[in-house]
Amino acid sequence: VTQAIDAVARESESPTADEFRRVVTETRLGKDLNDALAALAERTENQDFKWVVQAMEIHRAVGGDLAEVLDNVFSTIRDRNSVRRQIQALGAEGRLSATVLIALPFGAAMFIQLINPGYLGLLFQSALGWTLLITALISIGIGSLWIKRLLKVEY
Repeated sequence: VTQAIDAVARESESPTADEFRRVVTETRLGKDLNDALAALAERTENQDFKWVVQAMEIHRAVGGDLAEVLDNVFSTIRDRNSVRRQIQALGAEGRLSATVLIALPFGAAMFIQLINPGYLGLLFQSALGWTLLITALISIGIGSLWIKRLLKVEY
């Protein structure tokens, strides 16, 4: 495992090479490999790498075929990334729909203003009109926040 990490440190580009070089240096100075990898996972804040480190720690405690364990972990990571991409693609459709729904009242108002310039003037000339405009803007703002919250997916 140490030789593989050393190969990654030599053959990768920065910042990956720098991080793995640090792991190699720490292990050569006497730090436990799992501790050095766990520190790397914490520094990079990469959940997938944390899983790899946990799998290696479990393997070290229990034993077994490390290659098979890592294959299973990598398969799980690939599946998670595939699901993540699908979620992002489906979310893009929702974001586009939200943008259209938010822009629609403003587009309709501009269209009405172009077709019949005096029609919307009444909204700006009375207190009731201003109240309706402000209420509409507040409703659009609340709707925007609500849609944004609905489209936010944590995985």
